[in-house]
Amino acid sequence: MKRINYLIILFLLLIIGTPKVLASTYLDVTNKNPIVGTTFDVKINYDYGKDVKIAESHYKITYDTSCFTYEKPFWSQQGGTARYENGAVYVDKEFAELPSWVDGTIVFLTFKVNKVCNSSRIYIEETAPAKYINGSIVDQALVPTAVSSELGTNDTQLANLYIVNYDITPAFNRSIYNYSLIVDGNVSEVEVKAQAGNKKQTISGAGKHALAYGDNRLKIGVKDEVGHEATYEIMVTRKDNRLKNTALKQLSVSNTDIKVEKDKYVYSATVSRSVSSIFISATPESSNSTLT
Repeated sequence: MKRINYLIILFLLLIIGTPKVLASTYLDVTNKNPIVGTTFDVKINYDYGKDVKIAESHYKITYDTSCFTYEKPFWSQQGGTARYENGAVYVDKEFAELPSWVDGTIVFLTFKVNKVCNSSRIYIEETAPAKYINGSIVDQALVPTAVSSELGTNDTQLANLYIVNYDITPAFNRSIYNYSLIVDGNVSEVEVKAQAGNKKQTISGAGKHALAYGDNRLKIGVKDEVGHEATYEIMVTRKDNRLKNTALKQLSVSNTDIKVEKDKYVYSATVSRSVSSIFISATPESSNSTLT
């Protein structure tokens, strides 16, 4: 009985005196639903505890090559190498105390999406035992991940396009990309409104636009989630009626109190007998006017 009690106590002391680290290396992705033709990153992550340091690791990442193409690595921790061979990426760290790998992301592996694949698994396995900086072997769990790629909308057509308080020509049709509008010369600004054809489109060029006299080419860009782009264009022509404008913006006559008044063309003033000459200064409203 004493021997049994002794063994139990010894076993408990061994458990208490040997700290156990629950270690895992797991894969994660920056986008679980990437679009065909775009890229995403597979992250190799350590979850060993903040004070744990890894001196050596060797992994093999495998995936469906018909779904994805491996492009390049980006290291977030130093001291590793990555090589590609026969549809697998090998990530290695040779034994060394420094730089050691610690908790967090080790490396980002960039992949390009080739086609639509539903829940395509990306696996991780050890090609050699991982070791702590003291040389002991890491007892770890390896966790894969999965990616479901999508075709994307491939849609660069707007649901609606208009200029506030005006009718563009022709009437809007999502398949027509060129429009026109003529406004009076006193219109110095218009506001363009654009409604996306779907929630994943990116639209540029909508909003308020200042108008110069003559032709103003307003471009509204549409980009879908795949990266395709299209441009709608509205040619807004602001009438230039300044040639008919004979009004003055400013008028002054020395030694008088004359000031310009709207729609007044005849002015008079009296000066003292000592004034033998006057100086007239005037500025027209239109830059195209000629003063004499």
